[in-house]
Amino acid sequence: ELNEEGLAELNRRLRILRGLTSNSRMAGENCVKVTVTYYVPCSDRDSESYGRRGQYEQMTGICRKVDAEVTKSILIDDRRIPFAQILRIEAASDLFLFSDSSGSAQREEEAGSA
Repeated sequence: ELNEEGLAELNRRLRILRGLTSNSRMAGENCVKVTVTYYVPCSDRDSESYGRRGQYEQMTGICRKVDAEVTKSILIDDRRIPFAQILRIEAASDLFLFSDSSGSAQREEEAGSA
């Protein structure tokens, strides 16, 4: 589970992606490539881990849609990932670049290590 700061950062990144993919035309024009780390629960009904354990997986692809109202999920290529399962979203570009209170720019990797 994410702490309060991690959750706020994840929500900020989802808002940015939502703005860039608010309709299919924008999603096609922007072609935002991201890597999502997310939790996949054990789906083997015969395993003692079923429903209690799982593993983290990563997927890299084009963000097609962020649906904050209906499905509360992100669509990467043709895989829908629920917000509740997302640990981290990264982008190779300066997509998540931000300014801190002193006005200096930091990259997302620096923000995640705090």
